[in-house]
Amino acid sequence: MSKIKKIIISIFVSSLIILISASFIFAKDEDVASLQKKVSANKERIEQLQSKIEKLKKSISEKRRQAYTLTNQISLLDDQVERIETEIKLTEEKILSLEAEMKKTEEDIKKTEEEIGKSREKLASYIRSLYRLDNKDDLEILLTSDSLSEFFSQMAVNLKMQSQIKDYVDTLRVNKDKLSKKTKMLENQKVNLVRYTEKLEKDKVRLEEQKAARARILAETKNSEARFQSLMKQAQAEQVKVNAEIQSLEKVIRKKLEEKKLTGKIQYSGKWIWPVPFKAITTYFKDPDYPFRYLFEHSALDLRASFRTPVRAVADGYVARVRQPRPGKYAYVMIVHGNGISTVYGHVSKIMVKEDQFVRQGDVIALSGGMPGAPGSGRFSTGPHLHLEFRLNGIPVDPLRYLKVPKGVSPKHP
Repeated sequence: MSKIKKIIISIFVSSLIILISASFIFAKDEDVASLQKKVSANKERIEQLQSKIEKLKKSISEKRRQAYTLTNQISLLDDQVERIETEIKLTEEKILSLEAEMKKTEEDIKKTEEEIGKSREKLASYIRSLYRLDNKDDLEILLTSDSLSEFFSQMAVNLKMQSQIKDYVDTLRVNKDKLSKKTKMLENQKVNLVRYTEKLEKDKVRLEEQKAARARILAETKNSEARFQSLMKQAQAEQVKVNAEIQSLEKVIRKKLEEKKLTGKIQYSGKWIWPVPFKAITTYFKDPDYPFRYLFEHSALDLRASFRTPVRAVADGYVARVRQPRPGKYAYVMIVHGNGISTVYGHVSKIMVKEDQFVRQGDVIALSGGMPGAPGSGRFSTGPHLHLEFRLNGIPVDPLRYLKVPKGVSPKHP
């Protein structure tokens, strides 16, 4: 057998070894066409939902610049609820579209495998024929031919077979590359499906928060503008008081620890831990969707936690301030750490430590709070959760600068 033919056959065999590992069911052309129509329909609905979301965002932005009244606050929350509901529908449509695209990709892979199978059968037939011809030299073909024209005809067939074998090998390689790309595309689609599913769960949590805030305002104000304004002033005054208290106290405590040479007991160089088992971030640092942003900027992370979940110190520190739970009042624990950092744990229902006490990382310092109005939760809480602040030299900073978000969870506002 000639060297060229041996090389061609070798290429074919190696291609088969690579491609034969795939075991897909063949697809029908009409199935792929049906999936394509489904993908296109999903994309149209996605575009409509995206347009609606943009309109709602503009409406929300305009209302935030208007006077802070009960009517406007409820209208604002209504828009935010509708926007999040629309975002949930959008994510659901994206998931449906992605599932259809994944199915289409799988069908493309199956169809490519079918084409490879057909090419492989034809190639095998040509190689068998070429192998039989190759066992005869030119003189033998000439002697066994009835005429000179038949001799040249057989030689032409031989050359044509070599050319066709090369074409089929090239086709196999192209289809192999196509399979590789489609398989990689399918893997990326699966990753996106997980991401969309996680976003869907986050949006559902946000929706619950917005609805709870709306219901709480209506329950507290009894649809009275005068009562609403009075309650808002009280809430603002309490927030200002707590913030000033924390900032001034931190300086006093640090000076006290330095004078007593106790700063070494609050130094911590390890990793910070989450104060409650991580479930979800319900409100982010300076979250634009914070329901009570009219009153004050949200200077913390709100962590989803069931009522009376144990709250643990994120690092070694000193208990600087304890504000005990009372009905309708905000309760918190403040801990001073090294390097100018302090942490505040708010909306707690029970406090397990005392002021002027050192704690170690992981010590239970409190239990998380419950529904708005319950002892420690404050009047305008958005439901059971833990409010976690990180402060650097008394100024609130994003806790995500220090805490490591679990794998697969976005550190940014959804």
